[in-house]
Amino acid sequence: MTSERRQMPRYPCHLRTSLMIDGQMFEAVCSDIGPGGAYLATAIMAAPGTRVGVVLATPQATSMVAAAAEVMYTVHRSATRQTGVAVRWLEMTPQLNRVITLMEDGFHRANATQLGAAQAVTSPMPAARPSDAAADRTARYEAAPQQRVDLPITQPTRKKT
Repeated sequence: MTSERRQMPRYPCHLRTSLMIDGQMFEAVCSDIGPGGAYLATAIMAAPGTRVGVVLATPQATSMVAAAAEVMYTVHRSATRQTGVAVRWLEMTPQLNRVITLMEDGFHRANATQLGAAQAVTSPMPAARPSDAAADRTARYEAAPQQRVDLPITQPTRKKT
């Protein structure tokens, strides 16, 4: 069991990202983000302590947000993480703060929806009625003649090595 060393929360996300190391840009995907830093899935490795530039696409992909960061550690593909780098923010800009706030709001909204769905399952409320379009599709499917197709049985083939 590992202990959590972070002092600030991280929120799951999937943001297109560019990572600038020594003046070169590399593609990455931000898989979690928070006020303390982020995890960037990328094939490019950077040593801990390396200062990098991070350019994140906003959640609506309407603009880009640049931030300075420092590599905290790298991960070579593991059971729980893709290959990438964990970074900590060196400066919290208003634009970066807005992206993090949007991710946090989305995370809390999704958890509230899941909680509501779990409560609805145990609720004595009647089940929702399917929409007219869904009922129409079901009726057409059930009315259509069902065809059985027998596939020929073939002998297994051996791979040539």
